[in-house]
Amino acid sequence: MSHNTMRMAVVGLGFGAEFLPIYTAHPRAKIVAICQRSQNRLNEIGDAFGIEKRYTSYEELLADP
Repeated sequence: MSHNTMRMAVVGLGFGAEFLPIYTAHPRAKIVAICQRSQNRLNEIGDAFGIEKRYTSYEELLADP
């Protein structure tokens, strides 16, 4: 990952999940975390896109450096 890569988290995996294929295909973008209140949906999307950091609370996500 170059220093020009944008690291991001996606909060809300309803409509927000529609952007994951776009971000994962972009050479200068890296999804590092996702956040969703529903644990089932969180795991479904996280597994599908290989995203390890998963949060059910955006406060927890924001607290992660």
